[in-house]
Amino acid sequence: MLDFLDGVSPFWWLALAFAMGAIEMLTFTTLLFWLALSAVATGGILFVWPDLGGEFQILTFALLSV
Repeated sequence: MLDFLDGVSPFWWLALAFAMGAIEMLTFTTLLFWLALSAVATGGILFVWPDLGGEFQILTFALLSV
């Protein structure tokens, strides 16, 4: 189902985190800040274990976001 995330570079997660951080600076809420940190952590985990599937990446991001 999430085959498009298989083999994705961890830098995509970092780019998502950067984009969320930029939007956070414009909106002045703290919601996107925590989501950006979760994306950074997911990218870091993917950097250490590059063969993770898309389901695990989304699960990691979701668990860290909560």
